[in-house]
Amino acid sequence: MRLSDDTKWVIKQHAPFFPAYAGIVILMLLESAIDTAQPLGMKWLLDVGLPRRSHLGVLLVTGFFLVSYLCRTVFSRTRGFATWSVEEKIKFRIRMRLLKHLHELSASYHDKIVVGDLTERFGEVDDI
Repeated sequence: MRLSDDTKWVIKQHAPFFPAYAGIVILMLLESAIDTAQPLGMKWLLDVGLPRRSHLGVLLVTGFFLVSYLCRTVFSRTRGFATWSVEEKIKFRIRMRLLKHLHELSASYHDKIVVGDLTERFGEVDDI
């Protein structure tokens, strides 16, 4: 199967960020593991802790739920920030390459273009 030129271009843009993507996947797996472990804690609480009237067991399971909720929240927020950060870096690199290309074009090219047309297509100039 041959990749299209567009697909190759997208892969080239994302290649420097593959380690960040690996970290994002690891955070997602940790979050999923915690989500999987919570029902097991509830099962133990209902099957063992409460019938034995184990106050320590109930406190441990409650602590487990609290810690798992906090970890899941931290993993989720970190993953979201990392994803946003990678997206912003990719957009910035593409915009800078486009800006560099526009600066390398001849003055006669810019004379033919309507004022504001390039900046409108380019996006928010303030973002650069």
